[in-house]
Amino acid sequence: MKKQLFFWTACICMALSFSACSLMDQDFDETLIIGTWTVDGNSTDHWRFDANGTGASWDEADDVTEEEAQAFSWSISGSELTIVHQIGMTGQDAIPKSYKLTELTATHMTFKDTITGKSTSLTKIR
Repeated sequence: MKKQLFFWTACICMALSFSACSLMDQDFDETLIIGTWTVDGNSTDHWRFDANGTGASWDEADDVTEEEAQAFSWSISGSELTIVHQIGMTGQDAIPKSYKLTELTATHMTFKDTITGKSTSLTKIR
């Protein structure tokens, strides 16, 4: 009887330990995101994150330059990266998009779309 009690207690402790790890939210140093990045596998697709929480994205394959880029604002909370694209000429319409950061270093970033599950990897170029 004692062996069974010990066995089930150990099983419960292990189950709680494994689930606790997945609930922890990793914090990322948001200063590492500052700079210009290109999407891995598509060197014409650029994202620029500025220190003031703003940025821009553009794709040279679509004949769009950095000066014509789509403006956005961004923020990081824990492992959540939120990007709000400013739409329209006045920028009054905004579309928020939420991503889960899985990696953020001085030279590489990977995030996952929280709706579609699609991962995107970027490499810092400056």
